[in-house]
Amino acid sequence: MQVLIIDDKTERRDRTMMASLERNMFATATANLAVGEEALTRLPVDILIASTDAFGDALGDLLGLAEERNAGLSTILWSQNVGWDMDTLSEAFPTLCAVLGTEVTPDLAMQIGLSGAQSSVASEAAEYQMRAPFPAPPPRGRDLSLPSAAELQARSAA
Repeated sequence: MQVLIIDDKTERRDRTMMASLERNMFATATANLAVGEEALTRLPVDILIASTDAFGDALGDLLGLAEERNAGLSTILWSQNVGWDMDTLSEAFPTLCAVLGTEVTPDLAMQIGLSGAQSSVASEAAEYQMRAPFPAPPPRGRDLSLPSAAELQARSAA
């Protein structure tokens, strides 16, 4: 899995990156919005963790780009105004799993992001399975044994 962390708080960004590496995930971390946008255009991202406080109005464009380019994305946001951001952003961005306060540990944020990504993958697999063509089950109560070679020869001779 690929994690993209866009956060202007150096210590939190580093700790979040370490939490992802401890779970054997690839991680890219930056404090720069332009670098984050570039990463979204070049990398398949499974989990996006970003800070709402640093990017203001540009955050909507960032989340839109992330959702457009990455099916099955799980998004976690750090915010100092959790209630307002959750109410405002959750309707517009269906991949938003959680808006977390700044006191939440990066380890917990990564766990929530991982859970969201795994459930997204599971739901996509279930949806695919529902669309996949399956052979019809055999009728009940019928003998499904194969005919012997002698029976096949007798049928073809008749």
